[in-house]
Amino acid sequence: RSTLFPYTTLFRSSIEYIYFLVDNGVIPDIRSSVIQKPASIKESKKSSEIIDNFPLILSEDEYTSLRSFYDKQFTKKVSKTDRYHTAMFLLMLLTGMRGQELRALSVKDLDINKHSINITKAVGNIREDESEEDLQNRNKLKKRDGKAVSIIKATKNDKSRRKIGVNKQIEGLFLSLVQDRPNQQNDLLIQNSLGEILEKRSFEKMFDKILRKAGIEKYERTPHCLRHTFISWAIGQKESSPLKGKEPLFVSAYVGHNSLRTTMDIYSHVNADELLDVEYIDNKYSI
Repeated sequence: RSTLFPYTTLFRSSIEYIYFLVDNGVIPDIRSSVIQKPASIKESKKSSEIIDNFPLILSEDEYTSLRSFYDKQFTKKVSKTDRYHTAMFLLMLLTGMRGQELRALSVKDLDINKHSINITKAVGNIREDESEEDLQNRNKLKKRDGKAVSIIKATKNDKSRRKIGVNKQIEGLFLSLVQDRPNQQNDLLIQNSLGEILEKRSFEKMFDKILRKAGIEKYERTPHCLRHTFISWAIGQKESSPLKGKEPLFVSAYVGHNSLRTTMDIYSHVNADELLDVEYIDNKYSI
């Protein structure tokens, strides 16, 4: 079974990519002659909910505004705290990491020699129904004022555990975070002002503040829109995407999705403006 697992995974991903090509008219549709496994009601409902609640992604102009705000550090117009917070959101935007993965990173997760980031952990919360034994098995939960706080645990599945290659810009952001983190005595990359795990609510408030200072409209955006932006840019082959030119299967693995179908069902969308983006040329075949 262990020997066959890599091949079955590759086969499944290949079939899903073929379906994507068929749906986009690249190859003929012959699926009616083969048996298909219908999507479960639960899976269909989940995809529908994600699409209905799709967060507003950032435009490339808004990315430029965010980057410009960060670059003001070189003219000393941005405080060290704002620089630190902006760098964490830029790192999330340019790697497509989940917020809980970003907040669980340690200094040692960057491999300078291989130019990569190791993603194996995520910040999680303790459920009220967990037993004392459960708590002990989850790294001796810390408590504040009698209430449970977030802990760092393993990512949610095997596909989420990954090592991603990064470019010079992303590597620079990571090193900036290493330098500016409040508590230099521990390895936690993303920290609150006390040098502890950054809670989700505080993370969201920081995001609101940085958008406002960078002159970007918030709308209903949360930090998770940065991950959606990264994937949408990659699938849409945007110039600002670090993955420009990469196949959808590569993008899916890079962001830790369980399958290519997850990536394509949610992110392969075309808006009204894109339908007008056709090169206007005059040639001998023109009508």
